[in-house]
This record gives sequence, structure tokens and C-alpha cells, in this order.
Amino acid sequence: MDSLDDNTQALDRFLASVERRALKMAQFATGSTEEKTRARFERFRDLPPEEQERLRRISRWYRNLPPERKKELRERWQSLPPEKRQELREKWQRGTPEDRKSIRRELRQKN
Repeated sequence: MDSLDDNTQALDRFLASVERRALKMAQFATGSTEEKTRARFERFRDLPPEEQERLRRISRWYRNLPPERKKELRERWQSLPPEKRQELREKWQRGTPEDRKSIRRELRQKN
């Protein structure tokens, strides 16, 4: 009986370690934690319905992009200095649709 208990405990420890590694890999891959995800969801929930729908359309558009295009867009964003990225984020969050169009134009021209 002891060897069965030992095997069960060893298997439980192994599975727990695999689960921890998988969670760390997912967090690393997405750059996300539970708190960040919850905060994003709460911000989304508080948006007006038309803004939620606009974000859903953008998300679907991005999901359907080919991997090489996604990579190109990420690299373009990452090539900006951190201060510039923060400035654009703030302008985007408080901006009007027209402001957002000008930000898109600015990003296209920079790269």
C-alpha cells in the first residue's frame, strides 16, 4: 500500500509542477496575470455598447491577420521609444475617433 501512496503522491507533485509551468508559460506568452485580465475586463464592461462592439471588431480583425503581419505590427509598436508609446496610449484613451485616426496616420508614417 505504501508504494501505491508514494506513486500517487509523486504523480500529484509532478502534475502540480506541470500545471505551474504551464501557467507561467501562458503568463509569459500573454504578458498577463489574473489581476491584469480582471482589470481589462472591468474596463471593457464599463465602456458604452458601441465602443465594446468597435473593440470586438478590431479584435476579430487582428485575430484573422496572418502571423507575419501581426509580427510586423508588434515590431513597429515596439520600435517606438517607451515614452512615445505611453504618450500615444494616453492620447488614444482620451481621444476622439478623429484623434485616433491621426494617431494611426502618425504610426504609419513613422515606419
